[in-house]
Amino acid sequence: MKNNPALNQPDAVPVDWVSSRKSSPEKVRLARSQGLDTDDVSTDPVVQIIDRMKPGDELRSFSSLTKSFRSKVGRKGYVVMRDGKIVHAALTAMN
Repeated sequence: MKNNPALNQPDAVPVDWVSSRKSSPEKVRLARSQGLDTDDVSTDPVVQIIDRMKPGDELRSFSSLTKSFRSKVGRKGYVVMRDGKIVHAALTAMN
């Protein structure tokens, strides 16, 4: 796995940015099996954190505050939560 700057920066994501909606690794993998484009899947940071999920982990989205996007410093993406802590993060948008 290549070093991807958009991947695995859990300390860069404040917990208050994380959504309360969650998905289990099993649901995520099922969704992937039913239509994920696999052409360049090994470099997709979201896929990489999904592949690192363990039973009991939760996949959640995160987003910085709206004002951060207006100020051109917004970020959003996905995190893996384990026992209430962010253990993996994938950045999907930044402005």
